[in-house]
Amino acid sequence: MKKIIIGSLILLLAVFSFGCGQSAKLPDQSDGLTGNLSVSINWPNKDKCLKALNVPASSVSITVTAYGDDFSPLATTITYPQSSATLEVKVGANRTVSAEAKNASKQVVARGQVSSVTITSGANNPISLVLTDIESPAAPTGLSTAYSGTAINLSWNNNSESDLAGYNVYRSTASGSGFSKLNSTLVATTEYADSGVSIGTQYYYKISAVDTTDNESAFSAEKLATFSNSPPAWVSAITVGSVGGAPVVAGQSSGSLYFMVIDANATSPLVNLSAGNIQIDILTIGGASAQCLISNMQNMQGQSGEPLTFALTLDRSGSMTTSALAEMETANLSFVNNMGASDQGAIINFDNNVMVDQGLTSNKSLLSSAIINESVNGGATALYDSMGVSVSTVEAGNNKRKAVIAMTDGGENSSFIYTSTTEVINHANAKSIPIYCVGLGMMQGGTDENALKAIASGTGGIYYYVPSDSELAGVYSNISSALASYYVLNYSLPSGMTFEGGKSYKITLQVVNYGSLSGSTSFWVNL
Repeated sequence: MKKIIIGSLILLLAVFSFGCGQSAKLPDQSDGLTGNLSVSINWPNKDKCLKALNVPASSVSITVTAYGDDFSPLATTITYPQSSATLEVKVGANRTVSAEAKNASKQVVARGQVSSVTITSGANNPISLVLTDIESPAAPTGLSTAYSGTAINLSWNNNSESDLAGYNVYRSTASGSGFSKLNSTLVATTEYADSGVSIGTQYYYKISAVDTTDNESAFSAEKLATFSNSPPAWVSAITVGSVGGAPVVAGQSSGSLYFMVIDANATSPLVNLSAGNIQIDILTIGGASAQCLISNMQNMQGQSGEPLTFALTLDRSGSMTTSALAEMETANLSFVNNMGASDQGAIINFDNNVMVDQGLTSNKSLLSSAIINESVNGGATALYDSMGVSVSTVEAGNNKRKAVIAMTDGGENSSFIYTSTTEVINHANAKSIPIYCVGLGMMQGGTDENALKAIASGTGGIYYYVPSDSELAGVYSNISSALASYYVLNYSLPSGMTFEGGKSYKITLQVVNYGSLSGSTSFWVNL
């Protein structure tokens, strides 16, 4: 992975009374050389010296010692003369190799230190030492998945090594084992489309990086994806809304969706939409787009509808005052108390550590205990990691409607898994889970607040600015109402059209005829 740089070498010869004391300087080599390298050390008058010492040539050995990256020696002896002999010693960059020539009495005849060397016994009898780069690239990061009509699309962050050759993509249907490589040649970009997938099957993916000397990195973090025939549980729309629905069934000519529409400039969903404000289009691969008929649309605000799976993500970092902690707990306790009987919740507390203090449950007492009895307190702010963990926790829930409600009084400064807003947004969108962000006492327009706004709008959630901790209870009440403000509609395919097995369909929901507000969201179903 690293450059192997050839410097200059002074070869020291022992001085004898027979006139064998000489020195030879290795020619300087330019920087930036990589790969398998070798240069020559010529041993002038070697045969003459050996004859003068009355030492048979066959009794002289050349000892080469290489020191690897862990500084452990690798010693090898090659006996002179040989018609040719090549010794490969694997070392990392910036380590030394010492070469010694000794006679039968173990007297050192010559000694030197090199980065890569060919020791020549004569014009026709070379003995070579070739250094090989064995330092692997770093493991790739940021692996994410998305879905098209025919494939699971993978993407990841680009490695920075100068000798990077490409990537390998591995897949398994079980976590932690059974992975096999999908690509026959190295993947040159940071994207890969896996089209060999089956509907309803869970797939686990890992990525590795490979350099120009075929050193392969450790695996990236494992990523789970499912190729599904269902609409996403709750995905963001351009209007910062969400959509989901029941599985599409082959042979049927109708379907149902539920969705939320939020004005990007407001902090509450729109609740006055009618069927005339919504358009459903359907597209098959290779076919033309067709508009569906909306047969019924109902506003579910204040009604018993689809239950919710949620996570409450609570900031316990050192910047949270005693008053802020108390008000945060009170607001979240009220949110839990208002949850429906079939709702599921989880409690994630964080400072520089992220703790799932209560996994998904419908038991309000367990959730309330986890809110009050925090397991972390007073550290830094691993905000992005807490959001990522919350998304993964909610993903495992049984309900189709899902959300994360994340509260903080400061900016990210301690995460190491999800290190940017982009990584958080990609993770949440891959799982179809919106993040509602609550910023307590944030500097309006500052970097920290802008990050929360980006995460909320980028995932289909809402950002709430809270000037003082005494207003937290009211904000959480608004979030509870917002999550209950969604629509359910039934639609029919164009006349004579039914969902066919073995085909993929792109369904698009658009907001139309609503003043200046417009937007859409699309998803694929695969039968």
